[in-house]
Amino acid sequence: MIGIENVIGKTVITTIGHHVGEVYNVEIDPFSWQITHLQVKLSSNTYKELGLKNRLHRHSMKIPTKLIDDIGVLIKLNQTITQLASNLEIEID
Repeated sequence: MIGIENVIGKTVITTIGHHVGEVYNVEIDPFSWQITHLQVKLSSNTYKELGLKNRLHRHSMKIPTKLIDDIGVLIKLNQTITQLASNLEIEID
């Protein structure tokens, strides 16, 4: 089980080390009390790579926890940035 204290403020990277951003919030299933998604504030490189236009609004990405490969000093995902961009389970707002 992943605890909130283990993820808030951590840097998220892809499977090949691309800096995605920082975790600023989580979503929790109200029945199981488990974290289901990470809310990640996107880095400027990820912002550009995803082709997001409006720089006045800092975009974030909602990432399902099943895409987490490892949690240590960083949170490593099991996908590349290209896979994240095309993953239908990922929400960008």
